[in-house]
Amino acid sequence: GLYGPLQSNRMGDLAVSFLASRRTGWFASRRDFWNSRMGEVYRDTVSTITAEKFKSLVEPYSRGTLPDGFKADLIIIAVDVQTNRFPYVVMALNFAGDKRTVDHGDAHSWLDIDNLQREYSGLAAESFVIVDVGFAQRNAETLEAIHLRRESGWLGARGAEQTAEMTKLQFMDPFLGTRQEGATQIPVIYISAYEFKVEWEKMFMRENDTWRTYSLAEHPTSREIAEQTEYFAQLLDERRVPRKRLLPGKSAYEWKSRAGNNHSFDCHVYILALYYFLSRSRTALRSKAMNERRSVKRTITVG
Repeated sequence: GLYGPLQSNRMGDLAVSFLASRRTGWFASRRDFWNSRMGEVYRDTVSTITAEKFKSLVEPYSRGTLPDGFKADLIIIAVDVQTNRFPYVVMALNFAGDKRTVDHGDAHSWLDIDNLQREYSGLAAESFVIVDVGFAQRNAETLEAIHLRRESGWLGARGAEQTAEMTKLQFMDPFLGTRQEGATQIPVIYISAYEFKVEWEKMFMRENDTWRTYSLAEHPTSREIAEQTEYFAQLLDERRVPRKRLLPGKSAYEWKSRAGNNHSFDCHVYILALYYFLSRSRTALRSKAMNERRSVKRTITVG
């Protein structure tokens, strides 16, 4: 990058770009920085996550609250649909890149999720609920639940291992099960899960130091200890391992669950994917507004 004549290729600007790509960038941003600015092959290394690492990720605030001074732009509730319950995670996020776990657990009805959204929506200007629509046994019920709450910021999530786009917004008819135009359509975010799992791996290791979770009280109950332990266990259930057989268009690594107990981790992926989509949409709208202001200014100047 130093060979380029542009101001952005000065040493200081390269350093700023590097730090920004690590803190607020994404998998693709880090890869692109390394490829284009460094002129090197990007090597996707795996970090070893252990339970001990989570001790440094606990911040002194209580479950159900936010740390003093933390300003949230969004509350996102992610729901991973199961046969007899709805595992969920509630997270507060801001557009500076910071994220804090507010709550987690198992809901037993859509009304429970409604109540969670009402309880925590006051912590930020906007709240969303993103629900897994890939569980076949409860698919019709899930689509209808989202349809009835579209105006409250509910939408679907459907993950694939790796796709060309990190997120893609599409619309689905909840009653026909096909993508057709009409007033009943619901928004569904299609997610390339691999990249977002890598992002969480880096946050768990504090390489991308933007996520924290709550701490227990000085004298926690056995139930509180068990619930936090279970939350951590679900976040650590998946590991990134070398792929046994390389496939075109796929990473050399893949994510594997050890015990099938990864519901909180799936919720984290849905939250981060929606945050990524909203951040990109916000940036695009801001750029459009700036361009429009420049256009108006030029018109006034010429006039």
